Amino acid sequence: MLRGLKAILAAALLVLLPLPAVPQCVVPANSYVVKTTSYTLQANDTGKVIIANCASACTMTLPATPQSPNWMVWIQPIGAGQVTVAPNGATMNGSSSNVALDTVINRIYQIGTDNSVYYLSLFPVDASKVCAPGTFASQTDGATVTWDIGSKMCANASLTFTTHGGSRTLNLTGLVSGGSYVLKIIQDGTGGEGLTLGTGCTWKVSGGGSGAITPSTSANAIDVLAFTYDGTSCLANFNKNFN
Repeated sequence: MLRGLKAILAAALLVLLPLPAVPQCVVPANSYVVKTTSYTLQANDTGKVIIANCASACTMTLPATPQSPNWMVWIQPIGAGQVTVAPNGATMNGSSSNVALDTVINRIYQIGTDNSVYYLSLFPVDASKVCAPGTFASQTDGATVTWDIGSKMCANASLTFTTHGGSRTLNLTGLVSGGSYVLKIIQDGTGGEGLTLGTGCTWKVSGGGSGAITPSTSANAIDVLAFTYDGTSCLANFNKNFN
C-alpha cells in the first residue's frame, strides 16, 4: 500500500516539476532579398537573407536602435565589391566600428540583437545543402561545353553560341541530388546553332522530349533550360523565344 502511494506521489512530482530549458535552434531564413548597392536594414527585414551582390564597395547599415531580441538577419556577400556592416551608432560585438565581411564563397553572416547591442557571427555554409540566388556564370562555347556546377544545390549559367559549327554538346559535372539549375541559351547575331544534351545525367525533357532539345535558331534568340537532378536523371523544362 505504502509502496503504491510513493509511486503515485513520484508521478505527480514529475508532472508538477518544471522541465529543463530546451536549447533553441535558429531556423534558417525563408526569404531572400538581393541588394546591389548600399542598404539600410529595416525592422521588417527580420528573418531575411540579404544577398549582397555589389559590383563595387557597399554598406549594409543596421537600424540605429537595436530591435527586439527576436530580430535577426543573415547577410551573404556574393559580388565583387567589399561588403561592410555598419552598426549605425550602436554597438556590435563590443565595438561601434564598421565590420568588413570576408568575400570567401559560401559564407553567411548572422546578425542578432538582445534589444541593446548587436551580435555578428560567421556561419560557414555547405553549398551542397543550401540554395541561394546567384549570378549567371558565363560558359565558354565550343564543340564541347562542360558546365562545372561545383557541387552547389542550385546554380545559374549562360551560354552564348559564338562558335559556328552547327551544334555543340553540353556536359555537366558537380551535380547535387535534389539540386535545381538554370541555363540561359543565347544565339549570337548569326544564329542557326544547335545544342545536344550530353553526359552528367540521364536527360528527360518534359513534353515527351526524351533527352533532346531544339533551340531557337533566329539571331539573338534566348531560350531557357531549367532542370532538377534526382541523383540519376536531369528532369528538364525547355522554354523558347524569350525575345
